[in-house]
Parts: sequence; structure tokens; C-alpha cells
Amino acid sequence: MKILSLSKEEIVPLIDMKEALALAEDAYRLQWLSRKREIVSQFSPLVAYEVKAPSGTSGFFDFRSGYVQEIPILISTLGYGYPENKSKHGLPGVFAYSLLSDVETGVPKAIMEADHLASMRTGAASAIASKYLARKNSSKIAFIGSGHLARNMLEAHLAQGFPIEEISVWSRTSINREKFAREASEKYAIRTKACETPEGAVRGADIVCCCSPSMEPRVVHDDLKEGTHVNAFGADSLGKQEVDPKVLKACNKIVVDDLEQCLAAGEIHKAARSGIISKDDIYAEIGEIVSGGKLGRSDENELTLMDGTGLAVQDIVIFYRVYQKAILRGVGSSLDL
Repeated sequence: MKILSLSKEEIVPLIDMKEALALAEDAYRLQWLSRKREIVSQFSPLVAYEVKAPSGTSGFFDFRSGYVQEIPILISTLGYGYPENKSKHGLPGVFAYSLLSDVETGVPKAIMEADHLASMRTGAASAIASKYLARKNSSKIAFIGSGHLARNMLEAHLAQGFPIEEISVWSRTSINREKFAREASEKYAIRTKACETPEGAVRGADIVCCCSPSMEPRVVHDDLKEGTHVNAFGADSLGKQEVDPKVLKACNKIVVDDLEQCLAAGEIHKAARSGIISKDDIYAEIGEIVSGGKLGRSDENELTLMDGTGLAVQDIVIFYRVYQKAILRGVGSSLDL
């Protein structure tokens, strides 16, 4: 048997952010149809945990898998994140791969580099959350984290049509946040500043995008202005946290991508376990809002937050679309099984 192999370099030309936005929104819709059991689907629980190497180095591992009706592929995605790789070893901080198999037989069809698409679909997912939860005239966006996910989040919000006039960024390493600010300013001709503190980045922002592997709160309530929307997308395993629980308590609407996943390992998991918030404080899953079952933002002054842990259905929708394009264009290498 043969299996198609697709590298990052082969994947990049096959999809742009505009298409990723449409696919991300459709994935949220499918997630909600699945939740209501209106379509046939099956998803594995999110497996995510911290890895401790004998040397003391810390990393993160996560795995998700599933299939959804009308897309004839079972997808399994695994990722390894090592935040200190670049500074210590000159290596990428993330390694991720996705295996696409025929849902009827289990026969492997393709193995794809997953980090690029995972980052793109997460960036797109954050902008879809902002589409429904942020103010339409949001002009200042802030980032906690300055890696490739922050870059994809920025591109996605601009592609979504937000009238961004100012960008601010904070991350632990000054050289990284300064590089992000310089590149964003040059690429988009938008005023961009690298900040020495999270407070400096967040103050005055209309949209705050959290996309770091932080284990402690970076965004606090006193730094947020009225009407801010927070995209909390960095916490996806036990121990991670970017937002102070007081922010969650003060939110008018907390929205999640998957309630069980978020309670287990998302931004809300620490606050829920300590009793600061409960299930009753969660307004909706984003798929319900996208599908029209509930309103998104209903007041200009609402403080809103989206907890995004990443969904198997997002991988299914976007990876299968790229796989189809690769087949049509004859892209990729054929490997023997």
C-alpha cells in the first residue's frame, strides 16, 4: 500500500487564511450538530499533559482524533511542544503530525505535517470567536505571546475584516516580541509596539489574544477596559493558565469550544476546580452561537471570553480539504507502508 506524505512546504500553498476562516466556522457548526446528535460523529477525549525529561526540560504533549459524517476520513493528530527548544537547542518549539485514514477500513491515506495547519486553524478559530463576541469596530488588538500562533491570530483578524489600527505584544523574551512588532509593522503598515509588561500590552485593547504556554496568569481584570473580548487559546493542558480567575468571574459571557475539554484542561479548568466558577457560569459553546442558537455579543460594554482548546473536528475539516487539494494537484510524495 501507498501513503501520501505532505510536508509543510507542500501544504503552505494549498490554503490561505480566507479559506481557513470559512473552514473554522464550518467546523464550529459541525461540532454543535454533533453535540445535538444531528450528525454521526465520534471524537476521542483530548489527551494533554506535561512532559518532564530526565534533564529537567519541560514539554507538552497532546493528541486528538475523530471523524464526522460526510467527511470519509478518520484523523489522528499528535503534537509535542518544547518552548525552550529554540533558545537551548536551536530547534523548532513544536513538532506535530496528522494521520488521515479511511474511516471504513482504517487504511492510512496520508501523513501530514500538522503544526502549520494547526496554527492556522487556531488563528482562524480565534478570529471567528471575535467575529461573534468582539465589538465590530475593534481597532486595537493585543497579544500575550509572540510566536507563530500570534502571527496567525493577527492575520486571521485582519482577514476577518477587523479595522485594526494598533497592535501591541508582550512575551517573556524581549528579542521575540520586538521581532514580532517589527515584522507586523512592516507587513501590515499598522502601528505596533512591543511592551515590557503584559499590562502595557493589554491596557486599552479591544481584543486580547492569549497564545502562550504560560503556567501563570498574565491578564488581570484591572488591565481590561469595558467591552473587551479575550481569546484565551494558550491553555490546552493541565497547569497552563494565562488569565486571572477574577477575569473569568467578572465576564458577562464565557464561551468555550468544548465544555468537557475546557473544564479538563482549558483556561477555565483551574478556576472551575477551585470553585471560583462553575458549569453554570459558561454561557455557551461557540458552535451554538455560530449556528444561531444563542446570541454572541449583545451589549457594547460586555466583557467576553472565549476558551479555545482546539477541536478534532477542526483538524478533520481543514486537513481533509488540504488533502483533497493535494490529490487534485499531484502534490506530495508517495511512501510505501
